[in-house]
Amino acid sequence: MVAAVEVRQEERCEVVLCRKGQDASTGKKFLLKPGELVRLGSRGNNEVVLDYEGVSKHHADIFLRDKQPEEVILGDEVRLVGLLSIRDNNSKNGVAVRRLPLEQETPPHLSSFERIVQGSPQALQDGWSLLIPAKSRQGHKQMSIDQRIMTVHVSSVMVDVPVLVVAPPPVARPVVHSPPPQHASLQVPAAAAADAEAAKGKPKKKKKTKTGEVATQDQYQHQASRAQGITMAGTS
Repeated sequence: MVAAVEVRQEERCEVVLCRKGQDASTGKKFLLKPGELVRLGSRGNNEVVLDYEGVSKHHADIFLRDKQPEEVILGDEVRLVGLLSIRDNNSKNGVAVRRLPLEQETPPHLSSFERIVQGSPQALQDGWSLLIPAKSRQGHKQMSIDQRIMTVHVSSVMVDVPVLVVAPPPVARPVVHSPPPQHASLQVPAAAAADAEAAKGKPKKKKKTKTGEVATQDQYQHQASRAQGITMAGTS
């Protein structure tokens, strides 16, 4: 089999997470396809590490949810940005979502955020904001809303993806062997060969006497000579 690499264009969901003081050009960028996710939490093995008070080890995931049956029928008409979701991984202090773009001049109020249900996917759209953790500790460990906010920028992009294409093996054709050529002196015409074969198997014709007996050529000549002698004797 012959393999070749082709470059094809595929859709990706571009997600940019911005902390305070960042915008879409300076935030942390991710390109997601179905089956991939961005993990948020306090541990270092998360894609987004939130190393401050109130954040669980694996606090939440941002991912592309599966298509619904009616969306499967629509096929490519359903863009990946419409599948972007966030899920609270049973964190201690929760995740809240603000469904409106933030106004740079006005600090957001806590009441403008809605806490999502743990374990249940929540849609994310361009310009929305996340509050992680949704509940902050009291006293000197309490964090302001500005410190806990992340703004989400979402867009659909096309990327070049190398794809390995394997060509089917060629169909093997049967090999036909030609008979070896014969020498000209050995070639016998087909008609002559057939006549010779027929002559070998053909018996010689036998003549019958007047009495019905079978006679050979010599016997026939002897009888003819004898008959001629008798005729001459009668004449004399």
